Amino acid sequence: MVVFLLVVIGAAVAVGMLMHISRKSVEVYRGRQCMGKLWRREFPDSPKEDIRQFLWMFASSFAIPRRQALLLRPDDELLAIYRARYPVGGWPDALEFETLANDLDRIHDLSLRSIWHDRLSMGELFAALGEQGRKGLS
Repeated sequence: MVVFLLVVIGAAVAVGMLMHISRKSVEVYRGRQCMGKLWRREFPDSPKEDIRQFLWMFASSFAIPRRQALLLRPDDELLAIYRARYPVGGWPDALEFETLANDLDRIHDLSLRSIWHDRLSMGELFAALGEQGRKGLS
């Protein structure tokens, strides 16, 4: 009985520490100011509404509150954003990449697999949508 109690307490402490680490990691993005100007500088020919729609779609896929979507930068890497949410490998996730891939295919007729590499950035993904004519953004 004592061993069981120690295991339960140890597991609770471990989960609590992981959740604390995860919150701290995601705060890197929460501590930022709005990155809208940076997006406009990087993509001067793209309407603000297209950029917002893209960021809202991404935020929705990653369960990021819509009001925090403009905290993401064009040079933020998708895997870095994912790893900020899940700093310890092997834990179940909320199928963020699967949701993103589905949304890109359904809304923009773009295969995430066709452009994927481990350092894919938000800006590269947005630019790839531009190459597809940004179907569905406007």
